[in-house]
Parts: sequence; C-alpha cells; structure tokens
Amino acid sequence: MRLDPLTILVPQFNAGERIPVSRNKLSKIYLQNWGVSLLQDLMTVNPASVDLKVQRFLALSATAFGKLEPQLRKQAQQIKKEKISTAFYAKEVAFEDGSIRVTGDFKTYFGRDKKPITTSKTYRLSYMRAEHGVLIVTALKEITP
Repeated sequence: MRLDPLTILVPQFNAGERIPVSRNKLSKIYLQNWGVSLLQDLMTVNPASVDLKVQRFLALSATAFGKLEPQLRKQAQQIKKEKISTAFYAKEVAFEDGSIRVTGDFKTYFGRDKKPITTSKTYRLSYMRAEHGVLIVTALKEITP
C-alpha cells in the first residue's frame, strides 16, 4: 500500500502557521489562503501597479489568452485613465465544487484627500488541479446580489 506523501507549507504571511497538503487532496486552509491572496493581490492596485498585478494573475490562469485577459486589461486601462486606486479586504470565504467564493470590502480611492467609496463585493474564483498538483485559475467572476 502506497501512502500519499504529505508536504507542509509555510505561508508567506504567517511563518508560524503550517498547512498540510498531499498529492491527492488540498486542505481548505490552503485553498482559502490561495484564493484570498490571489484576489487581494489582483484587486489591490493603483495606476502604477495594475499591469504587473494583471500579468501575475494571468500567469496562474488557464484562460490567460481567453476571455479573462481582455476583461482584466480593460479594467487596468480604466484604472490608469481615471487615476484610481482600489483595495480588496476579504471577510468571508465559501467553498463550492471547483471554486472559491470570496466576499469582502472593495474600496475605490479617487484621490488622496477624498474618502474611499466602499462596497461589498463577492468573487467566484474557479480553479482546476493541473499536473503535479498545481492549481490553475479557470475563471474569475464578480457575483452580483
């Protein structure tokens, strides 16, 4: 009987935390950290950082050259044109088959002296496991209430 080897990951933001992962199953803690960190990185941008953030996200996406790329590039152009900054702060995570639903506060800043506009947003981040257990984004969708 061959046992599934267990690997322990040390998250970059909390060195005291340990997340077990195996070849056959990902822990919910790992999926939660993965999904939240991807969304927070992609959605927390300013005109100077947005292109790099989109590029990093697309590098983890199976749909990098599909319909997700034009959508993200269009949003990046809008952020640069309107000179806005955004930040996303996750508050709640739910798991669905092959996807993670993340709800949080989305803040839009239109200038240094103005208060941000805060809205609650929910995103569904769909994924698949590729070769060697690598997770790849297959879709990203904002869910409207």
